[in-house]
Amino acid sequence: MNDEQINTAAVKPLQGNLDAIAQINDRKQLTSVLGQLHKLGIGALFEITGGQDAKESTNQIAIVSQGGLGLPDRDYYLKDGESQIRDQYLEHITKMFQLLGDPEERASAEAKQVLAFETELAKASKGRVELRDPEANYHKMSVADLAKTEAGFDWSTYFQSLGISDEQLAKMDVEQPEFFQRVAELAADTPLDNWKTYFRWHLIHATAGDLSTAFVDEDFRFFKQKLTGVKQNLPRWKRILQEVDHNLGEALGQLYVEKKFSAGGKTTCPGNGQ
Repeated sequence: MNDEQINTAAVKPLQGNLDAIAQINDRKQLTSVLGQLHKLGIGALFEITGGQDAKESTNQIAIVSQGGLGLPDRDYYLKDGESQIRDQYLEHITKMFQLLGDPEERASAEAKQVLAFETELAKASKGRVELRDPEANYHKMSVADLAKTEAGFDWSTYFQSLGISDEQLAKMDVEQPEFFQRVAELAADTPLDNWKTYFRWHLIHATAGDLSTAFVDEDFRFFKQKLTGVKQNLPRWKRILQEVDHNLGEALGQLYVEKKFSAGGKTTCPGNGQ
């Protein structure tokens, strides 16, 4: 809630992550830093979660799926009718890089790099209708098989950066193999400087709401006002409550029950057999 402290800190809370991105010198470091970003919940390049195996319900497995877009859907990148949104998105990314400290000309060039990269991801992504087909989005394979079919991306280093050994990933669900084939090509062919720009963008994009007022306002201006028509941002205290409820809802509920729900109330609660 301390606006003054947050505004004084500006992007200092991200400095360690920005330094790690800046120090990427090879493809191994590239995948390692990606893993670090994913551990922070930053959805660069693709998504990884743990969940129930769709065909063996007693098993929990790793699930990797398409992602890595800043705009809400692939169609924003590919449809002619969305060109205005793309222009506004470029303007937004440029402003965010400027807030990060980049000169306007450099920030503009970086924004174009990001849009071009994300457009390649969008081209490889399935549309909403295709994603509704559970059979077409289930492909169980081992890490070794994934490394063979998606050669070019260092999966072993990636999982090591998450603290997961290959042995712990005997099988995983690769929901959209064609997307990950494109990811592997981009990992092998895209210049490292372009990767750094893309990672920097997703770092500030994912954390903008927790940074200084300038980042919060610019993030709200584009993603809420332009895309969804929301007129006014919530006050900080309400945004904080939403964050706590979203990320720690079950734990918060447990604390509430301990403080507000008496033992007598528990024993007489409907549905508990009393």
